[in-house]
Amino acid sequence: MIEAKLLDCCDRLTDAVSMQAMDCRAIEELGLPGLLLMENAARAVADLVEQRYPNSRRICVCCGSGNNGGDGYAAARLLANRGYSVSVVCLQEPHTPDAQQNFSLWQNFGPTLTFPEPAAAQAIEEADVVLDAIFGVGLQRPIVGLYADWIAAINASPAEVIGVDLPSGISADDSQILGTATRCKSTVTFQIPKIGLWQHPGREQAGEIHVVDVCIPPHWRTGEKSTHLLTEDFFRQALPKRPITAHKGTFGHLLVLGGQAGMAGAVQLASQAALQVGTGLVTAAVPGALRDRLLRVPEVMTWSASQTKDVWQVSALSELKPQLPRYNALVVGCGIGTSEEIPALLEGILLEVRKLPVLIDADGLNALDSDWLREREIPAVLTPHPGELSRLIGQPISEFQQQRVATVRYWAQMWGVVLLLKGALTVIGTPDGQVFINPTGNPGMATAGSGDVLSGMIGGLLAQG
Repeated sequence: MIEAKLLDCCDRLTDAVSMQAMDCRAIEELGLPGLLLMENAARAVADLVEQRYPNSRRICVCCGSGNNGGDGYAAARLLANRGYSVSVVCLQEPHTPDAQQNFSLWQNFGPTLTFPEPAAAQAIEEADVVLDAIFGVGLQRPIVGLYADWIAAINASPAEVIGVDLPSGISADDSQILGTATRCKSTVTFQIPKIGLWQHPGREQAGEIHVVDVCIPPHWRTGEKSTHLLTEDFFRQALPKRPITAHKGTFGHLLVLGGQAGMAGAVQLASQAALQVGTGLVTAAVPGALRDRLLRVPEVMTWSASQTKDVWQVSALSELKPQLPRYNALVVGCGIGTSEEIPALLEGILLEVRKLPVLIDADGLNALDSDWLREREIPAVLTPHPGELSRLIGQPISEFQQQRVATVRYWAQMWGVVLLLKGALTVIGTPDGQVFINPTGNPGMATAGSGDVLSGMIGGLLAQG
C-alpha cells in the first residue's frame, strides 16, 4: 500500500466516466449551474490565449454540438469582449441545453460559419489561433466524414491550435486516436488531467498541458482505484532520508544475481546503478567463470558458486541459499540468459526468500511462473518491457499496448505484485489497484543497458527500505 500522504503528492488522473460523474455531482450536490462550470472553463481558455498569444488577434473557435462546443462558444464570447477578432465555425448547432444557451449568447457577438463552406475553411486557414472545441471526454466512436475533414483542415492550418479539455479524437480513457485527432500546441484540461493526455499517442497530440480549476472540490478527486501522475514532490517525500550518523550498513545490502557469457555487463550496470542511488553495500552474483570480469568495479563485492561454467546452474542453489539472509533485497534476471536450468534456479530462489524484497527483470521474467509470485509474503517487483509482458500474459503487444493503464492495473492485482511496464510514459501498478504514470524520460534512454540500470536503481532503493 502506498501511504496516503504520498498519494497526496501525486497529480490525480481521471477517465471520462469519472469526470462526467464529478460534473454531475457538482451540479446536483453543490447547486453549481452547468453554465457556471462552462463559463469557468471558457474563461480559463480565454486567459491562456491572452497570456500566450497577446499579439495574435485572429481567433477561430471550432465548436462541436455537445458541451465541449458550449465551452467553445463561451470562450469565443469572452475573447470577443477582450478585443480579439473571433470567428466561430461549427458543423451543426448544439444539442445540449447549456451549449445551446452559449450558442444563443454568441449570436449577439458574431455569426457562426458552417464547415465546409468556403468562409469557414478560410477562417480556419487565416487564423492565428484555432481553439479545438469539437469533441471532449464524451467521444466514444471513430471520427469520420465531414468531422474528419474538419480536423484535417485544422491540422493543415498554420495556426497555433489549442485543445479545449482534450484534442478532438483522443480517447480520455486510454489515449487511442479515434479515427483522427487534432494536433495541438497546447491543451487546457479542466479540473483533473485525463489519462488519455498522459499516454501515447495522446501525449504527443496534446502539446503543452495546462490544468485549470472549474470549481469542483479537491476532495472529490480520490477513489478506491486511482490513476496518478508522479511528481517531483512525490519523489522528494518517498526517497529515504540519510541521517547524519549513518554508516554503510544503514543503507542496506543488495544482491544482484544474473549474467552469462557475453552479458556480464548487465550485472555490472545494475550494480553500479544501485551504488549511485545510495545503497550501502552491493554484491554481484555471477557464474564462476565470469567473476573476474567484475573486478573493474572495485566498490562492488562479488559472489559465485564453485561451479565454473559461464551460465547459471541449478546446483548453485545449495551454496546460494545460506548466503541469502545477508541481504536486504535481491535483483535477479539481468543478463541471466535462457538456459534450461534458469526456471528451476529462479523457483528455488523465490521460494527461499518469501519475505525479502525481490525485483525480477529481463530473462528472469521469461523463466517466471506466476504461481511462485502468489506464494510470496511481500509483493515482488516486475519490470517488463512490452515484449516480456506479452510473453508473461500470453497476449500480443498490439492487444494491450493501447490499454497500458488497464493492463497494468489488472495484472498487478492478479499476481499481487508491483508491475512496472517500461516504455515512453512508464506505467506502474500496485497490488491494491493504484496505477502511477511516470512523465519523465526521453528517447536518449532507448539504448542497451537502460533496463539494467533501472533494475539496479529500484533494487538499491528496496535495499534501503
